[in-house]
Amino acid sequence: MVSKPTPAEASGRSRSAGRERVRVARLPFRRAAKKGRLHMDDAPRSAPGALRGWLSKMFSRRGVAPPDGQRIAAVWQGEVIAEAAKTDRIEGNHYFPPEAVHQHHLRPSATRTVCPWKGVAHYYSIAVGDKLNVDAAWLYPEPTVAARHIKGKIAFWKGVRIERRP
Repeated sequence: MVSKPTPAEASGRSRSAGRERVRVARLPFRRAAKKGRLHMDDAPRSAPGALRGWLSKMFSRRGVAPPDGQRIAAVWQGEVIAEAAKTDRIEGNHYFPPEAVHQHHLRPSATRTVCPWKGVAHYYSIAVGDKLNVDAAWLYPEPTVAARHIKGKIAFWKGVRIERRP
């Protein structure tokens, strides 16, 4: 009697093919992590929590401080918007603690965006004199677990320069 092939056999795949593929996909990530180098191509694709942990290692530098007692400042239109001795840097953006930001320059905005690994961002416009830079600052009031260290911290873009100051 001839047995009926399983769906995996009928499609030309063996039952172990799926497991092998996962094992092969994760090996480059492990090698790169051991060497201290991470690359987007090495991101784990199998375990749901693994990608979140990998992203936080890939894109985050906690407590970035300039050398020699300098401070990091966010400047727009020649006006210092925020200044701190230490910021958190994620994906190239400096996140300033709320106490380091001159709040009188910020105006709340209705704009919201979603980052898959950081959560929902709330935006602010920056006002200096009679000029307004719309949605140029943002923060994550309730970030995901992977980005919890930037909760309430404010980052800038749209022409806001990040400088080192003595």
